[in-house]
Amino acid sequence: MPDQIEIYVRSSPLGSVGIHWRNVSKPEQLKEDPEILMEQVVPDGDSKISVNSAISDKNPCLILAKYNGKVFLEVTGIDATPDRSEKLGRRISEVVLWVGDDNKETEERLRKLAYCALLGLWDLESKFRTTISSSIEFDGLNDYKVKADDLNKIYEDPENHTENLELEDSSHPNQNYLECNKFKTDKEVVQIATQLRKGSFDGMETAVVISEIKQTESERWLNHRGNVASLTAKPEVIEQKVKEDSFSEAIDGSAGRSEPKKKTSSHPPKRGVVALLLIISLIILLMILWAARTQVFNILQSQSDSQSVPTMMQNE
Repeated sequence: MPDQIEIYVRSSPLGSVGIHWRNVSKPEQLKEDPEILMEQVVPDGDSKISVNSAISDKNPCLILAKYNGKVFLEVTGIDATPDRSEKLGRRISEVVLWVGDDNKETEERLRKLAYCALLGLWDLESKFRTTISSSIEFDGLNDYKVKADDLNKIYEDPENHTENLELEDSSHPNQNYLECNKFKTDKEVVQIATQLRKGSFDGMETAVVISEIKQTESERWLNHRGNVASLTAKPEVIEQKVKEDSFSEAIDGSAGRSEPKKKTSSHPPKRGVVALLLIISLIILLMILWAARTQVFNILQSQSDSQSVPTMMQNE
């Protein structure tokens, strides 16, 4: 197994211990939470949350991310083998994480894996899915064990696990395709996967791309969200990437346009604030008019009183 990559699995044993992570890169496969997933990097209102808090890990989902000197690919929502779920009495959802040090070679390999993983998640009968589910087995009541070599083979040769979908669609999408993030056809999913493979985090310190498969009784679609975390690349780097890969930016959300949205001072006032200012201005104007009217009335009254005094003296 390559030194630069570690593989973690999150699954459920048969007993009462419950769902937990294991580092299957180590021979002992001991319980170990991946620290990289504990980091809070995804904006959520005024705070930030972890990448897994931004998804439902019960859904088939792919997260490709880079931060804190690591680059990783996580896939979630893969059904366990039917016999394991039947023994436990409920659905078991498998999660696999490949994580390595941030360097060009590791990112390129994980992008290639992300390309094949997305096609594998979309295809319900893919070799990608079955290889992962069959690699995890119960080990007594409170443990499970993983055939780590099988997961490493996916990392080393991912294209061997996506035989059912056409690979790499090079056709240029139309404008309507660029403006949506809800993809329903095989061709659209292949195009998204191709962009994952051809993209780059070069110049970015923090970036998170999420592709999540959702479904209802009537439809199934891929919800693709790119650059959901803050990007800290230098402006000139972002501008250059926009020029080089306009399709990727159109899908993932332009990095060059994401930063200004955080500067709330440049936003126009909200309608409620504008309305309140107008009401206050109107009240002040009415008060000024009332004061002026009262002053005029008092002046006229004074003049009337001064004219009535001589008339009374003449009458006497």
